[in-house]
Amino acid sequence: MKGASRLILRTGFISLFFLLYVHINLSLFSLSYSIHQKSQELGKQAEDYRRLKFEVNSLKAPNRLAEEIKNHSLKLGLPSEVHVFEIPRDMKIPLSSVDRQSIHPLSKGILDFFGQWVNVAQAKTEDNP
Repeated sequence: MKGASRLILRTGFISLFFLLYVHINLSLFSLSYSIHQKSQELGKQAEDYRRLKFEVNSLKAPNRLAEEIKNHSLKLGLPSEVHVFEIPRDMKIPLSSVDRQSIHPLSKGILDFFGQWVNVAQAKTEDNP
């Protein structure tokens, strides 16, 4: 009986060892397959990124933009005259009787409060360096 239990115990340890060995090898194979798939996917995405970046750079090129402007006959340029209009703060605009009823006194006070900081409305045509 004593010899039979040793034999069963040894067979169990050897079986457990080989089972663990096979499990580790299968896990390693699965992991390497996953890494291979991810590397192929990464390579494909890197190639797509490079191709799309080239397309964007070619679309943003100044020569291409100039050709597009010529093709669409866009006549863009700076205006010949620059007009600046100043609106006085105290300018009274006559309101019709209907408009006078529509402005609430509180909102008029708020508009006057915020309007004290706005002196001149002006558009700049030259680029600021």
